[in-house]
Amino acid sequence: MNKILIFLIISTAIVAFSVITLSSAPIINKTIGGIYWATANCQFIADQEELTDNLDTKYSLHRQKTLCERRKAMYGLEYASFIFDVISGFLCLLLSFLRYLKIGKGTEKNTGLVGLITGIIGFVLTFIYFVYSAYIFTNDTPGIEKLFPNGASKKQLYNIGPITAYEGDKGDDAQFIKYNELGQKQYNYDSDYHRIYNYPGNKCLKDSTNTNCEYYYAEPKLDNENKYIYDKWTNTLVFSFLISICNIGLIVFGILLFIGGEESK
Repeated sequence: MNKILIFLIISTAIVAFSVITLSSAPIINKTIGGIYWATANCQFIADQEELTDNLDTKYSLHRQKTLCERRKAMYGLEYASFIFDVISGFLCLLLSFLRYLKIGKGTEKNTGLVGLITGIIGFVLTFIYFVYSAYIFTNDTPGIEKLFPNGASKKQLYNIGPITAYEGDKGDDAQFIKYNELGQKQYNYDSDYHRIYNYPGNKCLKDSTNTNCEYYYAEPKLDNENKYIYDKWTNTLVFSFLISICNIGLIVFGILLFIGGEESK
């Protein structure tokens, strides 16, 4: 297949995927985070970490500083990567489309050079964003308490008493779910869960002292906001990875066009 045509198809894919990510990107669309993700003073937290001699406080501050730095990086990279991908993809699309129509004879080397440079920059920005975003998605928490799959916050065990959904988990923030768990039904509206919670005479609610309950239920969600966040973030991760792959293609065919440009007719 003609190298210019492949280059055109790749450029078109980058533009299309970038538009999709811009419409679903969690920070750009204010689905998560906020301006404080960009303006938080991470250095202040780092200074506090250095000043304290308490090991527990130092550890806590170190985690806060690291989280702050990750969020700032993700915030900046989300804007920089997708906006750059749209602009560079459109530029490469325009150049390759003109050359595909035989307009601008002998410009293959310039088109290839533009593709090579923008492909490298786009890949670096987008892939680093993908890594940061995926890490936060799978490791950080929105601060929502972890529940059992049926929506209960506690379960009664014989001779032990009520236990939580995170019983025995000694990890940091064990009591909270991760962002990648937001799509689960217990953190969104579920009709069965509502029927159980609102059943007349139900005495097995979260703060109940009734020892005859198998489960103690937390107040159910009335919307699917968490599923909305999960879907948009997942969608962004998928397409940011595809954009990274397309940028590699842009680099490869940029090199091929640059090398073979003089021979093109």
